[in-house]
Amino acid sequence: MCVVCGKGTNMNLPILRDSILPLSNELLVSLSTSLELCNIPRDAKRIALNFRDTQYNQTGKGSLPVEVHLARETQDSPWHIAIMACFAYPEAASSQMEVQLYFNLKQGWFYQPDIEQCDLNRPEVIELFKSWDKAFVRLLRKKAFNQLTLTVLKKLSR
Repeated sequence: MCVVCGKGTNMNLPILRDSILPLSNELLVSLSTSLELCNIPRDAKRIALNFRDTQYNQTGKGSLPVEVHLARETQDSPWHIAIMACFAYPEAASSQMEVQLYFNLKQGWFYQPDIEQCDLNRPEVIELFKSWDKAFVRLLRKKAFNQLTLTVLKKLSR
């Protein structure tokens, strides 16, 4: 079942499940559906998907912004999730958001401000990711983000 459109799906997902983390099928389908909404240049090697709730501000109302980086080796190869991160204003007086959770699937590490950086494959990080995955999918299902932006971070060599 597609969490974005609510329809059943057997599509061949353009995102590989090649991670230490237990990525849920619902998350992969949601990200794949989000990719379909974007106009991705053929020469894009690494992209960022930014999910935003424009109501989110320093008072903490609204859903935290989420950024997902996807990478591929060639125009025809599937996408791999490189990072997944969410951001927040650390306090009401802050003018800039800071990283709250940062899962670096490509390099195999995790960052959270209160514990700093550690290995991604630690059991407590895996459990945290499972919870975060479910929460993110729930927000996508509820259409909690009203802005989706794609940015090309790196282009394929010619």
